[in-house]
Amino acid sequence: GDTRFRGKVAPMLAIWLRSVKRTNRNGAPMTSPDILEMDFDSYLETIRRFTDEELIPGEAAMVETGDVPPALMARIAENGLFGITLPRDWGGLDWSMEQKVRLTLEFTRASPVYRSRFSTTIGLCSQILHDHGTDAQKERYLRDRATGRCVTSFALTEPCAGSVSRSPGSASSRPCWAEAVQSWRKPEHWSW
Repeated sequence: GDTRFRGKVAPMLAIWLRSVKRTNRNGAPMTSPDILEMDFDSYLETIRRFTDEELIPGEAAMVETGDVPPALMARIAENGLFGITLPRDWGGLDWSMEQKVRLTLEFTRASPVYRSRFSTTIGLCSQILHDHGTDAQKERYLRDRATGRCVTSFALTEPCAGSVSRSPGSASSRPCWAEAVQSWRKPEHWSW
């Protein structure tokens, strides 16, 4: 496979990864041990019930506060949703792409805000480490991501970046970048 980025995160203009640690009281991984023992059909039924009994009813509180309540984020982590596609060696559930699609059909019956809280962690932000990171990097970061202890996000933050993450400057003009360079020097224009 492609080894150009083995052991380091690919340098990409205008992309910032932000990690926020989330742990339970004793700092242990947050995925429930029962979840780790389930076969896929049992897990799918668990997520179906979780969606019906907690995610959908929790939408009103989410709208009222403007955020997913911490208790519900903890339940998302306990149910293993941060690790559905990450390997079991790193604390994930290692479900296949087809299984991930079936799970997605269940939890997206609720607000897409819930999916957005964990999908970037299991996809974009963890996949690069899984594919190109060292074992030390995987041990340090993937286990916490798979259990919901470390939540990551992705953002195109620079002026004129556009919406194509693999070529953020593709639609920008030279004058726009000249303005951007000036704004980078002023902290009040920084986007994070």
